[in-house]
Amino acid sequence: NDKWFTLRRFLTSTQYCQSEHILIVDDDLLPKEQYMQKLWSEYYRYDAMNFYGPTARQCSEHVGYVTNPRIINNTSYHIILSGLILTCKRVIETVFNAFYADNITSRFTQTVIANKGNGEDLLWNYVYIKLFNKRPVYVPVHAGDMQHLDNKHGFYTTNPGEHRRKRDMI
Repeated sequence: NDKWFTLRRFLTSTQYCQSEHILIVDDDLLPKEQYMQKLWSEYYRYDAMNFYGPTARQCSEHVGYVTNPRIINNTSYHIILSGLILTCKRVIETVFNAFYADNITSRFTQTVIANKGNGEDLLWNYVYIKLFNKRPVYVPVHAGDMQHLDNKHGFYTTNPGEHRRKRDMI
């Protein structure tokens, strides 16, 4: 919608989902059963007040936005993209409700909305890390774990240079 753009994935998941456990999946991803079992296993083994997913990135004022961080001992990434994440309803409600909590976060939220949702995953991670003082959990994908469907019409594929420039700016 024109108010929240891609941020609506978080809002609608808390409004319409009856379960405490929430899986958010982009329409161009199809996780296989073996990956879903691995994701659930990590979720139950560690901390439901976190979020888990297969796509790690670095993003900081020092390095900018790095799309292929070299993940060593699960420590060299900062964020998990929201294309596929498993979390709980309380995490989503807490993070979403903090999008306007202070001036910095509010400006960040307005920047994402002004860019029609581009960067919503950066905003999500920023607010989550700030509120919970911990990083999301990277759950690696191996060959055969995920099928990528039509991905030719998203932010990145329609204008990759502009997508990257906006993410560096955010």
